[in-house]
Amino acid sequence: MAEAVEVEIENALSLVVSTAEQSTQHEEIAEGKIFDTATTLRQLFVKIKISGDRNLSEISNLTKKVSKLETELQSCREKQAEVQQTPSVNDINEQRGTRARLHGAPSIGSTPVPAEVGVQRVVLPSR
Repeated sequence: MAEAVEVEIENALSLVVSTAEQSTQHEEIAEGKIFDTATTLRQLFVKIKISGDRNLSEISNLTKKVSKLETELQSCREKQAEVQQTPSVNDINEQRGTRARLHGAPSIGSTPVPAEVGVQRVVLPSR
């Protein structure tokens, strides 16, 4: 689109120059050509302005989308960083307590759970 507009502007300007160089005999024709060329140039400049405004609007919309996505990405990174943080002392104590209960060792403040709870016994055939 921009190249076509460029070519049209160049043609209109060339027409203005050639019209100005024509003899004064053709003043009426020259005046009409100049008027038509000026009208064409105005229309082309309007097209350029509309195209530029459209591009600026699109850039603005894309910038807003990028900002929103950057915010979402930062939020996800922060959440992931929280998950991957080194466990706190309380978390480690909780894990030890859970492990101890699963293996039958009593932990402080809880009742001992026998290691055999939930274990299924299998009888192997004798030879």
